[in-house]
Order: sequence, then C-alpha cells, then structure tokens
Amino acid sequence: MLAVNLGTRGLQEACALLEYANHQGGTYLSDRRIANGAEHPFKIKMWCLGNELDGPWQVGHKTAYEYGRLANETGKAMRLIDSEIELVACGSSNSSMPTFGSWESTVLEQCYETVDYVSLHAYYEELEGDPLSFLASAVDMDHFIQAVIATADAVGARLTESGSTSASMNGTSGTTAASVATVPNPGTHLGCSIHASSRMTTRSPTPSSSGPSSIRCSGMATGSPSPARPS
Repeated sequence: MLAVNLGTRGLQEACALLEYANHQGGTYLSDRRIANGAEHPFKIKMWCLGNELDGPWQVGHKTAYEYGRLANETGKAMRLIDSEIELVACGSSNSSMPTFGSWESTVLEQCYETVDYVSLHAYYEELEGDPLSFLASAVDMDHFIQAVIATADAVGARLTESGSTSASMNGTSGTTAASVATVPNPGTHLGCSIHASSRMTTRSPTPSSSGPSSIRCSGMATGSPSPARPS
C-alpha cells in the first residue's frame, strides 16, 4: 500500500509516482527507477488517494466535493497507467469529525465508480493509563464500520449500482511491552491504529457467506507516539 499526495500535490505527481513504481521500463521515470537499482517494478497493488484531507490541520485541506472530484480524476488517470491497481478514497479521519457521514456520502458520489475502497481512519489507545478505555474503543470501531458501510450502500443505491458491500480491515493491537508497528503509528503503549475499508460495489466485491457485509482482518506493526491532533 502506498499513498499519493493530494494535499500539496495532485494528479500529475500521483501518476509520476505510479509510473516510477510500477511501470516495467522504457519511460523516463521507470528508467530512473532501474538506474537507481530497482530493475523490476515494485508492483504496488493498493494506492491511497491522499490522507486525512477532511482535516483542517492538513496543508491542502479540502471540502468533500473538492476532494471527491480530485480523487475521481486522479484515479482515472492512474488506471490508464496501471489497470490492475486498487484505489482507496479518503474517508473521515475519525468518527468524531463534524463532517463524518456527510464527508463519505459526498466523496463517494463523486468517485464511486472509480475507487475500490473508502478508508476508515482512526487511532485507538488507552486514556490516562486506563486499559479498559482502550478495550471500550471496540464500540466506536463497530459504529464506525457499520456507519460507513451503510453510507456506501446508500450512495450505491442512489447511483443505481447493484451488488453488495464488504469491508477490508487492516489494523493492529499492541501490548504495553512490545513495539508494534503499522502506519500511522499509535505508539509503543497499548494502542491501535485502524485502516478499515468498505469495498465499492462496482468492482466484484469479495463474496461473504454471512450476508452482504464481511470483514477481513490482518495485523501489522508500528512504533512512535500518536500525534496530539485528532486522527
């Protein structure tokens, strides 16, 4: 997974990074990769179209409509370079954002047919040395996942798209003694950083034996303290 910068950069830079990373050779940027010592393409499969762009703390912060349009046009251009990639649109930076829900709805109305996922982005960690506060964060996580899936399904219905919605979750949970790692970093204390995604219905959703929504989980690792700002 790799993220492109849609805050202070844009479509052209995203395409340049994809060309450098995934193109076999014979173009300026793919030949630069080869000259830099990487003969074979990196074959990066999943690409995030920006990060936390609903957040006013971001340089390049955008409205939902601005971001949705940019994500759609960037995604279309990137697929012309590599049709096999999967694209992730930025969802809300956490479920407490004042624009949560409306952000996902507006963004997906602009890029539903172009992206494969919408991200759920959150930091979960203990509060004031109380590990039970971390364990209780599962309640918010459940709400976060179900709300975004419902929003994605509603947008699909308005756009008359058929199919089901599934969720792909990549997350971590740590222990107080271990240095655990994922991106972004929740820290070495008991903490968790979640990137969950609701798969768009236009691109062969993963079958689920348990109904229209399913969750796949995988653990990853991280290291530094979480930032003071909300994310």
